[in-house]
Amino acid sequence: MKKLVGFLCAVLLVLSVAGTASAAPFVYDYSNDTDVSFQFGDFKTLNINLNGVDGITPGDAILSADLTIFLSEANSAHIDIWLDGYKVWNDGRVYISPAEIFFANIQENFWDDHALLLAIADLAGTFTVDKVEVTGEYAPVPEPATMLLLGSGLVGLAGLRRRFKRS
Repeated sequence: MKKLVGFLCAVLLVLSVAGTASAAPFVYDYSNDTDVSFQFGDFKTLNINLNGVDGITPGDAILSADLTIFLSEANSAHIDIWLDGYKVWNDGRVYISPAEIFFANIQENFWDDHALLLAIADLAGTFTVDKVEVTGEYAPVPEPATMLLLGSGLVGLAGLRRRFKRS
């Protein structure tokens, strides 16, 4: 009987670990019907909120996030870019068109609220922002059934240990 109970507890523990959620990919794609054009002195902001994107909920953990800004019609543009109020690109010059500006691992910008304030300023020249894309992975909060299965496996192991201590 003890071997059967031990075996069942081990099976429950393995099933509970196997049922936990793993990393899931997400893509936030901001594309307007009309492109956003910049001329000298323009300053525009975009609020990026990942809640609701590809099933992300406020309790989920963002594991990785990369930002790509797609530009076109760049004519000797000088660009400043801020993420959450911090300047991350100072007087970046863009001479080729189309161009992509890529920021890797901006995960820490999404830790607290899954939101990011992106600000772009045109210091000289002209350019058009065609698309802003945030890609990465997040860890979904496990569903209640998985937690129940894990909890029952742990309770079973605790009971099994108690039995062995008594004997």
